This record gives sequence, structure tokens and C-alpha cells, in this order.
Amino acid sequence: LPLLGKILFEAYSREHFFSVNQDSAYDTVLYDLLDKDDLADTLEYIALQEIKFPDQMHVVTARFVKRTENRYIKQALGMKLSQIFPQGFSVLYKGYVSILVPSVSPEQKQSLNELVQSENVSIGISWSFHDIAQFKRHFNQSASAIKQAERFGISGEVLNYSDYFFYDL
Repeated sequence: LPLLGKILFEAYSREHFFSVNQDSAYDTVLYDLLDKDDLADTLEYIALQEIKFPDQMHVVTARFVKRTENRYIKQALGMKLSQIFPQGFSVLYKGYVSILVPSVSPEQKQSLNELVQSENVSIGISWSFHDIAQFKRHFNQSASAIKQAERFGISGEVLNYSDYFFYDL
């Protein structure tokens, strides 16, 4: 069964190769913004390549309630987030699946609530921001909403950082 799942995932990925591949520069930049301490090279690359991000952004981060190391399952979750936010840019980082989005509409929030129920994940939403150099800070906000909620025994919900920022201090 795991082999069959892997084969099906690979077939699905190949079918959607071009739509996934065109966003790889964004994915790489987002990963570098999270992983590197010195942002100068990454910000220079963004400027040289003329990579454009929305004027206003939020980070939506998902993490499985029961931890999993299976990259295929995480990538499938990333694809589902991309379906909810077609204008977003996703990144996998340290057990989290995140997507940078321009906004979260009520319809998208409803879709996130459905995803939470079907996939057994917790989802955190950061405050809005305008400078891509602040991506790591807002990723941490969305991840912190998940962590702080777990401290109160809350999981498997869509969580706004606004509800947990006081505990994050």
C-alpha cells in the first residue's frame, strides 16, 4: 500500500509538473528566508530576478496533529493548501507546511476549517505584513499560534495569531 501511494503521488506530481515548477523560485526564496540568518543574498536575489510578492501578505501554516515524517503526505497537504490559495506560494519547513498568501477570505477560511477536519491538522494564521524580509517573523507567528494552542489542549483547528500573541510574549 505505501508503494502504491508513492506511485500515485508521483503520477499526480508529473501531471501537474508545470504548475508546480513555475513557482519553484518562490519556494526556494521562501525556504531561504526561513533557513538563513543573513538575508542579504536572498534579498539581492529577489531584486535581481525581479520576484514580486503581494503588497499585503499573511502566512498560513499547517502541522499534523500527530507528527509525520512522510514527505509525500506533507507535499499532498501543500497541494491542498495551494488549491485553497491559488495565488499563494508554499514551502515545507521543519515539519510545517506553509503558504504565503495575499489575504484569507471567509470562503478560504471555511475551506481551511474543512481541511482541518479531513486531514487532522492544526492551522495557524499570522498577522498581515508588507515586507517580504519579515516572512520568517510571520511564519513564526503562525507556528506559534499552533504551539500556544496545544499548550491549552487545543488542536485540529484554524488558529489566528491574534488570539495567542499575548502568550507568545
